[in-house]
Amino acid sequence: MKRRTQAFTLIELLVVISIISLLIAILLPALGSARDAAHTTKCLSNLRQMGLVHYYYGNDHKDSIVYPRIRNGWEGNPYSYDYIWFQILSKYTNGKDDRSSSTRHLISKVFTGCPNWNYMQTDSYRSGYGMVQRLKTSSLVSGSYHNFQHNRAKYQHPNDTYNSGADREPYAPPKSPAWRYEDLLFPSKRIINGDSQATYVDCGSSGWDFDTLGNEDPTRHSNKNASNYLYVDGHAATLNPDDAATAYNTPDTSN
Repeated sequence: MKRRTQAFTLIELLVVISIISLLIAILLPALGSARDAAHTTKCLSNLRQMGLVHYYYGNDHKDSIVYPRIRNGWEGNPYSYDYIWFQILSKYTNGKDDRSSSTRHLISKVFTGCPNWNYMQTDSYRSGYGMVQRLKTSSLVSGSYHNFQHNRAKYQHPNDTYNSGADREPYAPPKSPAWRYEDLLFPSKRIINGDSQATYVDCGSSGWDFDTLGNEDPTRHSNKNASNYLYVDGHAATLNPDDAATAYNTPDTSN
């Protein structure tokens, strides 16, 4: 007597496929959340290392803050192209800083390792992280910490004549000295670096704009519309747009 070959029925196959599909639907969001958490952890680690590098740079330059940009021909630039803040600081992590399009790989992974940033090798002025230029947004003037118009200026090299008016520090003479870290009020509440699609994390002198991703607007990464930031005192945190705006514009009121 022949034995009948056992096989799955169509109904059984459909049930198995449905169960597998259900498991995938349950697991995918969890995997996505785990991936986003890993990306955030890596970004925050990079930013904390940047905080140490800022400290080393200040220690070697009489507490001066690194310039966001030193253009070709300006004092302190040994290259034939713009010398960007992350290039200058890269020397303190791997001893190398050449970031022309053909040698981009020499820049330290601390500054180019943002997992949410897909950059072209030819984008030598972008790395996935930006530097805040308006570092003195809240300043003690006439006994009040809330005269924000006084210091909406961008921090810039003395040779920089591109910015003028509200973008230059009021009352500062030509060839003014570098700003110092000790000049920055509320260091534990003021951001200095963060996720960015450009060289800087900045807005116009009239206020913060999260709506348009222009050349100097901050980018909001995929981790729940939040971005990662480094504070002047060296710690890093993930902030939603509202908290980031407060840390940028009015750090004296931040929690």
